[in-house]
Amino acid sequence: MAMEPADIVRKDGKIFHEDQEYIRLPIRLMHCEVTELTLVSIFSQHDLQEAPTLDRAFTGRARLTEDTICIVGTKYKRATQLEIRIARAVPENAPKGDDADPQSQYRVYGRDILSSIGFEESNWEVPSGDTLWPQLYAPAAVFDAILTDYEPGRLDGVTFGVEPGLWAMSHHEYAPPSASVRWYIFPETVYSNSTRYEIARGQVPHLSIRRPPTIEPPPSAPGIDGEEPVQAAEQQSAPAPVPLLTDNDRKALAGIAGALWVLACAVVVYVGVSLWRKGY
Repeated sequence: MAMEPADIVRKDGKIFHEDQEYIRLPIRLMHCEVTELTLVSIFSQHDLQEAPTLDRAFTGRARLTEDTICIVGTKYKRATQLEIRIARAVPENAPKGDDADPQSQYRVYGRDILSSIGFEESNWEVPSGDTLWPQLYAPAAVFDAILTDYEPGRLDGVTFGVEPGLWAMSHHEYAPPSASVRWYIFPETVYSNSTRYEIARGQVPHLSIRRPPTIEPPPSAPGIDGEEPVQAAEQQSAPAPVPLLTDNDRKALAGIAGALWVLACAVVVYVGVSLWRKGY
């Protein structure tokens, strides 16, 4: 038998629990950093009379960089690790009925980056472990931008700020932007052997995609006579070489060389004449 939690009172758009008042903060970003990301292709055919579809989505992990989330009634009082999914928002697949966003008149599925955040306990039907999950519904342009960098391995990181639609204590309404917030997810329906938690719907007004830096030498303008500026500067700034011999030194050495040549010739003539006289 399903029933509402007895210790949680919902009144006038607020929640009262254990003498505390909780409100939805209208303008407050919860900052997240994606730490793991995997591209998955999903083949599905819900109706045999319709053609099957092949969808692509990203799954992975993210962490809260400043805030924490408390899942009321569980051991998770300050959770920061999230199981994330980023899906392409196809307008014809927009949620309808009970799954529709109550703020849909301000948010457009397929135009804005919408979000939903919930908590699912592990049970015997789906023994996958407790899961705190946000799901982003990204417009085609945003999804394709992530995909373009992911496939060739150029994706260095994804961060986003989400207006989560979660509950917070009323005093956080006036907290400065630098203050961390403890967000709350409350149980919605209690069954005999399980609990269903509410799903908060919001919007992502900020998402950034990082690429790894590419370091290249900066372009340089041509120097003098087409030379590189550094080389030209080195040539201009280098001192002129000091000559080892001056012109006077060269003239003196030339004179000495000439005298030595005359002396050598005289020695040769003298030796030749002496040998001739002796009859050799």
